Amino acid sequence: MKTHAVFALTIGFFVVLNPLMAGDDHSDAAALQGTWQVISQQRAGRPTLRPRSMLWIVEGETIWLLPSWLAERERQASPKDTKPVSATPKQDKGAEKGGKPAAPFRGLRMTFRLYPTKFPKHIDIAGPAKSGSLGIYKLNGDELTICMGTTQAAPYDKGARNDESTRPTAINPEAGTVIVLKKVK
Repeated sequence: MKTHAVFALTIGFFVVLNPLMAGDDHSDAAALQGTWQVISQQRAGRPTLRPRSMLWIVEGETIWLLPSWLAERERQASPKDTKPVSATPKQDKGAEKGGKPAAPFRGLRMTFRLYPTKFPKHIDIAGPAKSGSLGIYKLNGDELTICMGTTQAAPYDKGARNDESTRPTAINPEAGTVIVLKKVK
């Protein structure tokens, strides 16, 4: 009888917790959707100035890196303009096909995958040229802090995994590149 009671309590504990865990898996991904402004970036313990005007636009599992000046130009373009504003003239070529305006230039495309049940929470980012970086993240309301390890080239063998030893274990500029972002409202 006692064994059945303990077993029932154990099953009940997991049934109650399981929806919370499953919901947590998706809540971070949902909270990341939108536009984020880079507030600061540090590499090897030193601040870097270059990305201060950078925006991260998160849509689904895609991150678009876009300079804020280009985003401002996109927003100010009037709806009657048929060509999207673009960083370089080369990107405007072929922007219209069949009389339809092309989608606006979105910047550099990356994809990501979250592992919110790990401790600390893990993020894997795949960038251009099939490079990737393993990192950790902390989401606190409208502030996102990411610490990325060194960028790795895509492995020759598609079944090969990234080297987990490159993933930082703490958010620390000595452990990797620390990026602090604030959600744009």
